[in-house]
Amino acid sequence: MLALALVLAAAPLVDVEAERLARGEVVLHFAEVPGSDYPVATARVLVDAPPSRVWPIVADCERTGEVMPDVATAAVVAERGGTSRCTVVVDLPFPLGDLTSVTRAALDVRPGQHWQRSWRLVTGDFTVNEGFWRLEPSGDGRTIATYHIDVRPKTPLPAWLVSFIQRAKLPEMMQRLRRAALVRQTTLSAVAR
Repeated sequence: MLALALVLAAAPLVDVEAERLARGEVVLHFAEVPGSDYPVATARVLVDAPPSRVWPIVADCERTGEVMPDVATAAVVAERGGTSRCTVVVDLPFPLGDLTSVTRAALDVRPGQHWQRSWRLVTGDFTVNEGFWRLEPSGDGRTIATYHIDVRPKTPLPAWLVSFIQRAKLPEMMQRLRRAALVRQTTLSAVAR
């Protein structure tokens, strides 16, 4: 149910967006949430690798720091029946303290259609932390990667910091995903030779 609600909440891909993705841009969307100071954010990018090569990067909690800036630690704390619990500690700039969350994640893999890792807060320094990574084939051997996040820390953060995180860190994260996928594809190609 959560995964369906999150998918429906993500902004749809439109022709203008497809053109921007083809040009190599990271496309951002923000939606205001009634009663929250923090908007829900969606970021998309076109990755030069098929979903099966990108999937191991976003499906594994312990690899979160490879793509997400400012992650101090990320670890799986429990796995059971197709779900896992993941602890992530985000290092915020001084004088703010680190933020910790434990989320429950579920994987939904439908080869040829989508590969999705969705999560929801179990405990931590947030009132809400839910979202998903979704990978979809672009039709030309590449991947449309979507990151969708609704995160609301218990400690109020300054508006400038939230804006900075969303406007600067989300594109940085998507570019890091691209690089990680390229390194993975290059490494796998070298091993195959």
